[in-house]
This record gives sequence, C-alpha cells and structure tokens, in this order.
Amino acid sequence: MNAIQMFERVLNSGTRTTIYKFGLLIGIVDYIIENPLEPPINNFHFIPLFHLTKQFLAHYFPLILEDIRQGPDLKEKSPTKIRNLILDFVDSKESKLQIPFPLISENINQLISFIVSSENLPPLLTKLLFDIRKIIVDQPLQYIRNVKGDQVSLFGLLSSKDSFQSDYDTHRETGLKLKFSEIKAVENWNELLEKDNLNLFFAHQTFQEISQMHFWFRDVLIKRWAQECIERFDAQAPNLLSLFDLWKKTPERDSVAIKQYRLLYLENCLKICLYSNQIVDKDLQLDHLFPWSRFPVNSY
Repeated sequence: MNAIQMFERVLNSGTRTTIYKFGLLIGIVDYIIENPLEPPINNFHFIPLFHLTKQFLAHYFPLILEDIRQGPDLKEKSPTKIRNLILDFVDSKESKLQIPFPLISENINQLISFIVSSENLPPLLTKLLFDIRKIIVDQPLQYIRNVKGDQVSLFGLLSSKDSFQSDYDTHRETGLKLKFSEIKAVENWNELLEKDNLNLFFAHQTFQEISQMHFWFRDVLIKRWAQECIERFDAQAPNLLSLFDLWKKTPERDSVAIKQYRLLYLENCLKICLYSNQIVDKDLQLDHLFPWSRFPVNSY
C-alpha cells in the first residue's frame, strides 16, 4: 500500500480520530516540506513528537480562537481538550507577560516562529506544548493505525527507552510517561527536542513519496479538513476557508539569517551558479536554487 492509499484510508475511516487526525497528518507533511532531502538512517526517517506538537498548535490555534467547532459530532457538548488548553493559555495573565505580541489567530505564524527562535522559552508555553503532546500520544496515535480492524502502516513509533523490536503500543505507552518535570527547565526549542523520548518513523520509500508530492498532500488535507468542518459542524465556509489560508500563507523571510547564509556561501567559495554557470556576486539571492514560492523555509 503506497502513501496516497494509506492517507486515503485514514481520511475515509477512523471516526474515533476525527478530532485530531487532520492535525497529525498535516503535521507530518509539514515536517517533510521543511526537510525534503533529509538522509535516511538505516533506511528510516524519524520525526520527534514535539515537531508534531508545534504543528498541532499552529493548525488548531486559529480554529479554536475563531470558535470553529471541532469534535466527533454536533451532539457532543463537552469541548475538546486542546480547545481548553489553548483558551486557558491565551486567557492567562502569565502568557500576556511572557509572549511579546497579542495572542490572536492572525499571529499564529509569529507564535510558531517565537517557539523555534526564542532563547528563553516561556515555561507556560513549554507546558502548553507538553500538554498537547500528551493529547497526541493518548488519542490520535492510539487510534489512527486501526482502520476498520486493519493496521495502517504509514508510520511506526520508537521510544528511546524501548528496543526497536518492541511493538507499537509499547513505544506509545512509554512516550506517555514523559513528565513535565523532565522538560520544565529547557531554555529553547532545540533542548526541548533533545528531551523528547518518542519519535515517529517512516520507511525511506514512504518519506520519498510524501516528499515528492508534499504540497499536493497538504492542499488535499486542508480541503478535506475544511469540508468536514462545514458538513459535520455546520461551520461557515467563507470564514473557515480564510482561516485555512492562514496556514498556506508564505512566511516572511528572516533577513538576518539569510545574510549570514549568504556570507557562509561566499566564504566557502561557492561563487558559480549551478543553473547558469555564471559567477554570482555578493548580492546573490539565496533562494536561487530553491524558489521561495515553492520552499518557504528560512533554514539553510
């Protein structure tokens, strides 16, 4: 079964994962968009769970702040756990003191950039990421592989404390045992990733399939999510689609980082354009090889 078939089976089935399956699948594609040429390790690729946690926050934050209904069905009156977490975070006095910009839906890209770049990650934000991670392990990762009684092998799980031969559920249960006290003192995003004890892993062939069609996968998932919100939760289509457009908005370039990369490029005598074979100067555009419109990532 190829990647497209596995995505399709999850999207068409798995009602118990309706709340979170879209966030999980888009988070996977987001990671691959940012790391399209990542070399495999023993023919596998690994995604730390906090990467997916960050993307969960990116996708659910504007939906929840704009009161777009999320849940198994309209009859369920109890709000989803992630809704409570995000609203409590936005309304807390601590977040207003620790986050240097308004916490509104339009600022979600700014919040994600702040998480990745901040040298002093606010404890309240670290706690929010930890709590969202727990939801992902406890719910979509528990149910998403079982579609009508069959195992969907899109990815596996690997915890740092179990052997590779241990089964999926063993690794997942170990991932649930991570305690906030173990990450409470982290100062930045990289330290948080190092503390993660659970990874999703993909066969190299599956990773390549998604990488080759990454924007197509992402657009399909966004449209399917919007369609389900409109049909299942009676959401207003124009408002909902404008929110999904937020996710597709090209992020701003980090001019400071790009200047550093340009100097590094020239210092290593990389002065010949690989396309035109012409000599480039100090004003070369760093996205000449990877057009910004197709690869809007500031990392070098």
